[in-house]
Amino acid sequence: MGIRCGMTERMIGKVQSFSLPFPPKELSPNARLHWSKVAKAKKAYRSDAWISMLAQKVRTMGDSIIGLECTFYPPANYRYDDDNLIGRMKAGRDQIALYIGVDDNVFRQAEPVIAASEPPFGRVQVILRPALVNVPLLGRIS
Repeated sequence: MGIRCGMTERMIGKVQSFSLPFPPKELSPNARLHWSKVAKAKKAYRSDAWISMLAQKVRTMGDSIIGLECTFYPPANYRYDDDNLIGRMKAGRDQIALYIGVDDNVFRQAEPVIAASEPPFGRVQVILRPALVNVPLLGRIS
């Protein structure tokens, strides 16, 4: 996309909260579309997410583990499947990682929350919460 001016220092240990557009139905894992339509939808959503994060002054992060919490405010009162919404957000998750300067393997996905609808467009409220302590699990706990 582009370089963010004036945001060279990485935040460490700070929580960030921002909203992204609601992911389009074309990004649903259940949508059986031609790959070119899916690719076009991904490109458009990634661009919209980048612009949204830029406008909200989201900062780069340097934490090794980051909790990713998503609250979905759908555009309509349909019944949404939580794992389907996570699948829809894959392109957004990749764009968040690129924007904040980390690999997306540092994200730990929290249980998604589906809130009341916000017509006509909806949104996704994202909270990036760095892990306070990273304790590797070795051996057995009894």
